[in-house]
Amino acid sequence: MKVATDFQIFGVQQYGGISKYHMRLAEELSKSSVDCRIFAPFHKNEYLKNDTNDLVSGFFTPRLLNLSPSLVKIFNQIISQSVIPLWHPDVLHMSYYPTIDLKGSAQKVITVHDMIHEKFPNYFPNGRRLSTLKRKAIGLADHIITISENTKKDLMDIFGTSAEKISVVYHGYDDIESRKPDFVINQPFILFVGNRSGYKNFDLLIEAVSQSTLLKDFFVLAFGGRPFSRPEMEIIKAKGLDKRVFQLGGNDEVLSHLYQKAESFVYPSEYEGFGIPLLESMSKSCPVIASDSSCFPEIGGNACEYFEKNNIDSLMVSLEKVCLDSEFKKSLVMKGTQRVNNFSWAKCAMETKLVYESLNSKHQ
Repeated sequence: MKVATDFQIFGVQQYGGISKYHMRLAEELSKSSVDCRIFAPFHKNEYLKNDTNDLVSGFFTPRLLNLSPSLVKIFNQIISQSVIPLWHPDVLHMSYYPTIDLKGSAQKVITVHDMIHEKFPNYFPNGRRLSTLKRKAIGLADHIITISENTKKDLMDIFGTSAEKISVVYHGYDDIESRKPDFVINQPFILFVGNRSGYKNFDLLIEAVSQSTLLKDFFVLAFGGRPFSRPEMEIIKAKGLDKRVFQLGGNDEVLSHLYQKAESFVYPSEYEGFGIPLLESMSKSCPVIASDSSCFPEIGGNACEYFEKNNIDSLMVSLEKVCLDSEFKKSLVMKGTQRVNNFSWAKCAMETKLVYESLNSKHQ
């Protein structure tokens, strides 16, 4: 079986969850007699740049893309329309929501990672345009993969997509080696990872910590995202936490170390399509506190401490329970190390391959 993946996400993301997903999927599929090729004529993606398995057809050109992304996209479309059909793939897995239909006899598959733009349009000025492209891409696709049952339900509810056209295939996660950073954290800390704006609910965490008299010796460490903005700093200072809340950047190895050292990882987001940090945290024996919304109970199972979505008091109780009750913390860690065994990129690839094979058998 020959599976092609198109260029789209790799011209947009230097790093990122969707591009990592497609690269890891291709790597694992290629181990199981599937001939995979990612067609990204001009891209800026680091995962493709570091490909050692001869899976990528294209060139790493970040400067060109930064200078003229629209023009490069046109070149990518023209080249892909010519090159991909000549390779005669059985399946074309679209890496994002295309603006054109890449013609050919290949069965078209697309992965829908979430319905965030449709559920929270106020946070995304260009969300309506992307939603229109998503709806069009779903119409072009012969089959759709969603990464959780929750995303499948949202897709059916919002777009009216038939359940028969959707398969749920869970993500895997990377067990990343840890690297000690160039600093020392001597006090217990609560870890937050990623973008902090809007529905990610970082402000809810700050409010809960500020109200807790039992967590007065705990720091909050926000890893990733941009440095704190002036409005964020003003809020943190107003809560009296300017010496207890910090932001830190770094690579995955540093993040892995922080998971191992944190008292807990907190995921207060209102909505996610899957939530890979849940698995990353569990794999490093870090207890997880998550909101009871969207896919979190589905992915985390009984291995997380859940709080009521958007409820400061509920989050505060969960924080104190996990951070201050050593026996309960140990039980979460034990459940987490068992839970992550249900997820891997190899399993993701195997189940995705079954989707491809089912499509091909119907097409013949």
